[in-house]
Amino acid sequence: MLVRKPLTPPAPGRHAGFTLTELLVTVGIVAILAAIAYPSYRHQIAQTRRAEMQSQLMILVQYFERRYAALGCYNAGADDDCTTDDDADLPPFQTDYDYYTVSVVKDSLGVDTYRLHAEPIGTQEGDGALEVDNAQRRFWDENDNGLWDDGEDNWHRG
Repeated sequence: MLVRKPLTPPAPGRHAGFTLTELLVTVGIVAILAAIAYPSYRHQIAQTRRAEMQSQLMILVQYFERRYAALGCYNAGADDDCTTDDDADLPPFQTDYDYYTVSVVKDSLGVDTYRLHAEPIGTQEGDGALEVDNAQRRFWDENDNGLWDDGEDNWHRG
């Protein structure tokens, strides 16, 4: 048979609980863990948002490919005429996302060409722009200097 012993009060002059030193050590350990984990968390969030935008850009690319299959060109304009660049115009598409603004690089616009540019905004700012063109070449301005440097023709790093 199991006999329970009654709880004994703490020794005289000694209180039950944590000392200030124990509490400070615990808070210090938690602070160190947070300082290590938070930058990694922010990096993962930025990487997830970038991947989401890459997915949205590829949805737009698929739209252009369907348009090319139906009309014979990417940007036929209002009259669906693929013989001239004069009225090359993009169909309307969503340009404002939560963390990026998508636009078309105007100097690349022709009936057989396009280049989509996604500029990071808000808390994603500083992550570097994304681009994709009609040849499905993908660029990520990883160092955010506004130029396509060597090695920045890949979406999958970072």
